[in-house]
Amino acid sequence: MSKTRGDGTRSVALFTCFEWVSISTSVINTARYLAGLGYEVDLYLIPGGRFGEPTFSEQAIRKIVVVPRRFLIGQLKFLWARWRQGKDYRFAIGFDPLGLIAAAMQRLVFGTPYVYHSLEILCISPETNWKLRLLKKLERWTSRRALLCLTQDAQRGAILANDLGIPPGGIGVAVNGPIGPALPQRSGYLQRKLGIDASKTIVLAVGSLMREHWIDKILDSVDTWPADCVLVLHGWIPDSNFATQVLAEAAKRPGRVFVSTDLLPDSEKYQVFQSATIGLVCYEPTDDNLKYAAGSSGKLYDFMRVGVPVVANDIPGMQELVAGNSCGIVVRSDGLIGQAISTMLADYRTYSQSALAAYENYRFDVSYEAVLPRIESSLRRDGGR
Repeated sequence: MSKTRGDGTRSVALFTCFEWVSISTSVINTARYLAGLGYEVDLYLIPGGRFGEPTFSEQAIRKIVVVPRRFLIGQLKFLWARWRQGKDYRFAIGFDPLGLIAAAMQRLVFGTPYVYHSLEILCISPETNWKLRLLKKLERWTSRRALLCLTQDAQRGAILANDLGIPPGGIGVAVNGPIGPALPQRSGYLQRKLGIDASKTIVLAVGSLMREHWIDKILDSVDTWPADCVLVLHGWIPDSNFATQVLAEAAKRPGRVFVSTDLLPDSEKYQVFQSATIGLVCYEPTDDNLKYAAGSSGKLYDFMRVGVPVVANDIPGMQELVAGNSCGIVVRSDGLIGQAISTMLADYRTYSQSALAAYENYRFDVSYEAVLPRIESSLRRDGGR
């Protein structure tokens, strides 16, 4: 049973320093999972900008908004906000390098042990600026002092261990999948919102709409798709110049390409996925974070959850996840997307049922059942808390 708020034996702090917490499956599900086990969860976050703040129905989750200052100095504001809570947290979790640093700083001041949860691999090259180089050095130093380092799958875990200089035994896996049962019901959300005829087959690219996710290649491939298929791009376009290009390409294909940038809260997001017939999961492997994105792709598991098969591109791990689960087709080039769509439509029920079956292997809550005992074991070694 949960004890009163402020009792460190059942209070946990989550530190995030990025605007998109409201759409970060790993952060939201960590808070909900721990709250469901009786922990009181304080989620430290910065203003959400275009993404807004996450919403929770769980009373055990409290949001603490911190308005940051520039770069690492801003971590002092997280330290101040944490001090004002007057709590002795059982442990803290820092998400991505800046959240990790905030968690490590409060360990120095308050003695609270911390876990590192890596969502994106911070890649350094000779062209990287000094701020990111410094951030990488701090990530490596502070991650080695964490109770445990989490990432989304074993493949990324091996990359992370090598990158940070952590023994493989110090890495845990928290799958970037949803919490809860499969959702096989269909939705007409996109059809109603965008005026798409119900007879059309919606092929959906969702999330960050950028070159690194093959959006330009996908647009070029539309002309080779079956005639009754339409492309819906739903999400946000971080690069304004690329946004102009995307909208221009969509305008060349009226009735064939639709763009939707209205974001739904986490509780309603599956209406979008349930509107689609086929999903697209593609990444340009320009660095290790993208090259090994297959197992970290939250949208892949979201498509599985609603029984929507996918076309994915051939990066490490994708064959195992997609073809290995018979929930889609992996292509080597964008010119093969149309052919893959046709193949799946010819045996759609089989692909859809396979996606639903595969989902049960990638649920966040199931993976975290193995993570939490490791954290508790590390806590006991750390100081017998």
